[in-house]
Amino acid sequence: KINEKTTVLLGIEKIIELNWCSKNDMIGLIIHELGHVYQSQYGTLYHKDNSMAEKFLWQLYTEGVAMAFEQEIIGDSEYYNQDKNGWKEWCDQNYELIKQSFSHDMTIMNSENQRYFGDWVSFEGHADVGYYLGARFVQYLLRSDCFDSVINYTFERVQTEFDKFVDSN
Repeated sequence: KINEKTTVLLGIEKIIELNWCSKNDMIGLIIHELGHVYQSQYGTLYHKDNSMAEKFLWQLYTEGVAMAFEQEIIGDSEYYNQDKNGWKEWCDQNYELIKQSFSHDMTIMNSENQRYFGDWVSFEGHADVGYYLGARFVQYLLRSDCFDSVINYTFERVQTEFDKFVDSN
């Protein structure tokens, strides 16, 4: 917030660096950020983390919410703005590996060694796989609950549902 007003800041340097210069890239980015705004206004976006594991699980959840919002507005549940050079196909093929690795890594991750969120990190040679996994997690939640309920989950509920998600196929 700036002056108590909800604000979305877009980093022009990062947009240029990632070559997200097309109309579709910008639409995807803006809708994703509006997903965070929606969760902030109508749900629970912020959580006081008691550990790094909580921080990264909450990040997975909130990025998943923004991804699901983006997919719903775009009208394609398989849409990922990151899908360049076979990224989504690789993620689909390695879904279980990503899911199990994230679950395992939660207890040892910190800001320096996390490999799921950001174009500057790499999971098996691929960036941003946390956004993919977050979207899959929220899609899993939406099988049994509506979006406006999902965005209001407590951390404890997110943790419980994540444990079920990890054990699911």
